[in-house]
Amino acid sequence: ICRRNHLAKAKEMNVEDLKKRAAFYTTVYSQAYSDCGRYLATSDNFGRISIFDTNVLVEQPEHKRKPAQTFQIGDGSLYALITIKDFLVCGGSNGVSLWKWDSLIKQNKDEEVQPMWSTQMSAGSSPFVPEINCLSYAEKNNLLCGACGDGTVRTWDLTKGMEKETLTAHKDMVLSLATGTSILASASEDGNVKIWDFRNLEKAAHSFEPSTNESLSQAAGKWIGAVAFDSGEDWLACGGGTTPGLWHLKSLLLTSALNANGAATHDLLFRDDELISVGSDSRIHHWSLNGEARSHIPSTVGTLYSVATNSSSAKTQMLTAADR
Repeated sequence: ICRRNHLAKAKEMNVEDLKKRAAFYTTVYSQAYSDCGRYLATSDNFGRISIFDTNVLVEQPEHKRKPAQTFQIGDGSLYALITIKDFLVCGGSNGVSLWKWDSLIKQNKDEEVQPMWSTQMSAGSSPFVPEINCLSYAEKNNLLCGACGDGTVRTWDLTKGMEKETLTAHKDMVLSLATGTSILASASEDGNVKIWDFRNLEKAAHSFEPSTNESLSQAAGKWIGAVAFDSGEDWLACGGGTTPGLWHLKSLLLTSALNANGAATHDLLFRDDELISVGSDSRIHHWSLNGEARSHIPSTVGTLYSVATNSSSAKTQMLTAADR
């Protein structure tokens, strides 16, 4: 009996030790605010989604800031989160899943969370099942778009989760997507950015390679890991191993090279009259749309993988960056 009790206690200690180690080695890849702006969801390399209440978060000291809910979605990494109206959609090594935000917020901690729909990725011609690195939503077409590790862009009907299109987009993994009213931009490890017209997805309407522009350096390689449109669809921003730049969308001419001091770029966000970028130098960069640096806000961590804002919140408006 003593031995059994000792083993049980040792097992409990091992579980707690593993939890502490997991916390130390956690990488938060993506984040998304609820439509009301109050709740923040994050996804990590251990296959977990955590939900934070921002109204409570800002009132707590840093060492007590914990998620209101944490759900184990799968064993693999979760690279992408997106809010679409009342829904939260997640993508990663385990395919795509969609939940109602209300069900996640009100979920009992002892109950298993169930998505409204979930779909696994097919391998296609590849020997491996590709991961989903980014998600974007085309509202006019009601299509969910996914950037996949096999060089394709896939689309799903948001209502039922049925796969609609598979675009043979790039020669290497697709890392980022941006959607406009009738266009889609894809950015890839192969160094190319492609512009697609939703009216004809058989072939990209335009393609360009930012690293070939003399104004942009390749401090961390030619890969492009982030792409974004502004709300008026006048500008396209992209960056990665190549210096981030602002491009006039209609002419696809580079208007500004953003001096990030050689840091790789992992995410870009247009907000009001500025562009925000984060990456490998642990700083949050704010740029004017003419390319001038407004501020470089340091953080206490290393690489930053995503940036988000909750401008729709009635009480607490925040800018958050996800890190390792």
